[in-house]
Amino acid sequence: EKSDLASPSAMVASLGEATAVVLAAKVEELQGSLQKRGLAAVQQHESPTTSGCVVCMEKAVNKATLTCGHNTCANCASELKARGVSEPCLLCKPAMPLSADSLWELGLRVYVKMQRKNLRPNCAWDGLLPALQKEWDDAIELWTAAAELEGPASAEAAHALGSAYKWGQGVAPDLVKAMGYYQAAAEKDHGQAQHALGAMHEEGYEYDAEFRIAKDLFAARRWHEKAAEKGHVESRLAYARLCFNGDGGLVEFSEAQKHWAAAADRNIPAACTSLGMLYINGQGVAQSLAKGRKYLQKGEGLGDKDGSTYLKSVEKRIAEGCPLLE
Repeated sequence: EKSDLASPSAMVASLGEATAVVLAAKVEELQGSLQKRGLAAVQQHESPTTSGCVVCMEKAVNKATLTCGHNTCANCASELKARGVSEPCLLCKPAMPLSADSLWELGLRVYVKMQRKNLRPNCAWDGLLPALQKEWDDAIELWTAAAELEGPASAEAAHALGSAYKWGQGVAPDLVKAMGYYQAAAEKDHGQAQHALGAMHEEGYEYDAEFRIAKDLFAARRWHEKAAEKGHVESRLAYARLCFNGDGGLVEFSEAQKHWAAAADRNIPAACTSLGMLYINGQGVAQSLAKGRKYLQKGEGLGDKDGSTYLKSVEKRIAEGCPLLE
């Protein structure tokens, strides 16, 4: 699905003529730079046994040959496609128009390059080499503009900016900016941003001596629910826990059961154990030691220590003659 502001004229109207001109030049410059480096990587790593990746510009790992004939790492290609880029090869792409999609894609290509430099998500990126820092600064600039627009690419850019500012990835950490960008993406129905926003509200953060983000369990529950309904596993667990404890709203055992069951179906150990205890205690479900034991056994088998502890207690009750209540 393309951005609602895909045309250059719409971009100018949204961002202003001066900003659009600067961004158009930046898109052209960054695309040209990435294409030049990609071609150099192909030439550098080409041999009878190796190939260069046109995405990360390193030696291709688990080489995948694209329809155009160029090669890429399997992970690099899948990362781009998973985040909305249908054609991984930038060497064969014509000049990119000024659009939210282009702004997002070029920044994402820089991000994928960063990952091959062992710069991982959910941690700070300190001391980038000047050339990498320059590319990353350009990516942040393009994403910042994209986040002001509409459409899926805008939501992706806002979410990525939220993570960059939360963790300090090539930028100074700024939890206020992080929450603002997560909020912008979450309101555009971005599931990962909804989870991230729910987690920030649930945990609260000390920002500095004079400012902190206080816990807000009502907001946490609301955003975790939205992400959980999209199938986000961590938000399923968080939302189920909040519902079970009555944090941020009423106690809702049925909602806890629904999302723990969905997570248990995906073999999440803690969900199996929590679901097992719901059946053991008959909270929002018909009490059943048999069903409870089944889920506790599954949790134990998946490595959950609590599942093992609770299972021993249940087995003892069964041995003492407690009915299984199938």
